[in-house]
Amino acid sequence: QVHFERLGGVLRCPHAAHLAGFERSRTAMTTVLQTAGSLWQACLRVPAWLVRLLQAILCILGHWLWVAWVNHKRRVVFSDWQELEFSPWEIRSERESVWRAVQQDWRALEFASEELRSDRQIVQEAVSKSRGAVPL
Repeated sequence: QVHFERLGGVLRCPHAAHLAGFERSRTAMTTVLQTAGSLWQACLRVPAWLVRLLQAILCILGHWLWVAWVNHKRRVVFSDWQELEFSPWEIRSERESVWRAVQQDWRALEFASEELRSDRQIVQEAVSKSRGAVPL
């Protein structure tokens, strides 16, 4: 279920941050939705309720695409540890994804979140894969 916030008279999509995983992307997506809404209203004389509906549809579609892409990347990481480097932060900070990548090759530990790089079990798994995993 998607909820919208009204801040300063502006419609904001709380799921816009998922489009790239960063706050600046959330701001950029909100700006795009606002600009598109203003253009639709000014140039095409589209009613405000229709603009809000189109913004909601775009937000939901963007969130759905993000979730689908993250799930796809997760499946790819399970079979190819090198994809962890190019994965979104959600996957780099998931214990299961990092665990499976490290089981394939200890070098996957480099691309894990800081918290998981200091996880004892994951580090032990990396060390068991190669002595080169522990810097001297």
